Amino acid sequence: MNKGSGLVTTVPEGPVESVVERVRAVVASAGCHVSGCADRTETAVRVGPRLPPTVLVLFGNPTVGTPLMTDRRTAGIGPPSGTPVREDGQGTARPPYDSAARLAGPSRCRSSRCGLS
Repeated sequence: MNKGSGLVTTVPEGPVESVVERVRAVVASAGCHVSGCADRTETAVRVGPRLPPTVLVLFGNPTVGTPLMTDRRTAGIGPPSGTPVREDGQGTARPPYDSAARLAGPSRCRSSRCGLS
């Protein structure tokens, strides 16, 4: 975990492709919907710099997201829920995710209706 940031980085073993499949399975088993994957490496090629293998897995849970967006309509502005599965340069993928404390932060939800406070 990056101290104070609320961002947790896991250290699963394997290349990006296999870790993406594991992340998709974990997200689905938690009752969330995987809405897509975006290959950021491929996108970066179009603008020049080389980016190590990176795939953004996008997901959500209407049971959580609906009350969140009802409480604060601007909650939908910004990045969607997801995690970038990125290679660390040694062939190991490291997908970070937000801790519960970070999700419940002041910019996300102001009431207990969100189920995060």
